[in-house]
Amino acid sequence: MKKTKQLTFCALMSALGVVILLIGSLLEVFDLCAVLLSATLIFIVCEELGGARAFATYVVCAVIALLLLPSKLVGTEYAIFAIYPILRGIFEKRPRAVCITLKALYMLASATLALVLIRLIFTTGDLDSDIIQIVTWLIGILCLILADIFLKRFSRYYHARLRKLLRIDKFFD
Repeated sequence: MKKTKQLTFCALMSALGVVILLIGSLLEVFDLCAVLLSATLIFIVCEELGGARAFATYVVCAVIALLLLPSKLVGTEYAIFAIYPILRGIFEKRPRAVCITLKALYMLASATLALVLIRLIFTTGDLDSDIIQIVTWLIGILCLILADIFLKRFSRYYHARLRKLLRIDKFFD
């Protein structure tokens, strides 16, 4: 019975994540917000059920998003950035200096990958200039830093209030 509840919870989080990504895809202005909200669902699965089930939920949501969303850019953003809550949990178990280094390396690598994919796949022709690419890369890193701050604060709020409010603690009993 417990595994059935866990599977149901993961499927529910995957479905909710895809719906949020669909809304972000349709309202193109909110695509990064939709990716962050969907990644927050991955964080919740990671906190409740561990990294393996969170990774499975992430993969299911990413594949469905890449297959079904009208904007493939949102699905790609999700595939690149939404694994961060799982990695963040792994990074946080390390000493502080190693944790900061790993987070910085992830942020640099994912921002670079996103820029390369945008340049090679999602744009037609040339991007305007190298300065615009550098600014875009810096904005990507800034977004990841803000996402890390958001996840840190959300983690405190989730454990202090939201978990009890949603009665998630009683769901798995």
